[in-house]
Amino acid sequence: MKGAARLAEECPEGEVLVGHETFVQIRGRFDLSFRDSIRARGSKEPLRTYRVTGERDHGVVLEAR
Repeated sequence: MKGAARLAEECPEGEVLVGHETFVQIRGRFDLSFRDSIRARGSKEPLRTYRVTGERDHGVVLEAR
């Protein structure tokens, strides 16, 4: 939940930010752009963030490896 709270804090009004795990699951259905990495309290690794820039008409589901 710490990561979600940091995403909410960093998200500008009117935008949608997602973390890397969500990015992997939705990348075929939405247009996304890498934003930056942020630190969540208690986390050793930075949290990669992506901005949702649009929805695709016909999403192609890409399987995670």
